Amino acid sequence: MWMVHSLEMLVAIEFTSICVLLLGQAGMMLNLPLLLSQTIAGGAVLPPEMMPAFFKAFSHISPMFYTIHLDYNLLFGGGKTAEYVLGLALVGAGALVINLFIHQFKPVKSAKAGKEPAAEPQFM
Repeated sequence: MWMVHSLEMLVAIEFTSICVLLLGQAGMMLNLPLLLSQTIAGGAVLPPEMMPAFFKAFSHISPMFYTIHLDYNLLFGGGKTAEYVLGLALVGAGALVINLFIHQFKPVKSAKAGKEPAAEPQFM
């Protein structure tokens, strides 16, 4: 169970890092609606049969969908554990590849030579 939760945490970090790597701190504001959409698309609030089409489609790229169903399978039993682990791993691998591309092609901000270093705090 701890290995599944480690995978869940890694995938969640990679998934939310996409917006932050692209937009900086403004990416956190974009992550809020994504998180709310994942909550509905996760399948704990609404079963997939009752979801609108957008949330049904979004659930297959959402790490929370696989996380919720994996936890349900581990706690209450179920036969699709391998399918959900594979889906979560694929979402994580996709997010990792996207993050690698962003990191590779995003220009790095260099420190300016004439810029003064930050002042150190003085204690009384």
